[in-house]
Amino acid sequence: MWKLLCAEHILLGDTRDVKNHTASFFALDIQTGRTLWRDSTLPQAWWIGMQCVIGDTLLLHGFEKPDMPIPKGMYAVNVRTGAVRWSDPTLTYL
Repeated sequence: MWKLLCAEHILLGDTRDVKNHTASFFALDIQTGRTLWRDSTLPQAWWIGMQCVIGDTLLLHGFEKPDMPIPKGMYAVNVRTGAVRWSDPTLTYL
């Protein structure tokens, strides 16, 4: 487990495979314990992180360069389905 965030009745998580340098994401319904989605990956397999939840959208960020942890690039993910709503490699979360 790398990081956890909460949306309304949903627990979102980031799991890491350190050996293979991959990250995947999941969502659980807090009230029922049911897995809503899991093993969701994005084109950037390792240099990505969960930033915050706004309403029913999980925002993730990439990085400008792997060896410099400067955020760059955004992904907006539906917290209930795990579907990417939009992405933009030029945006930065401040």
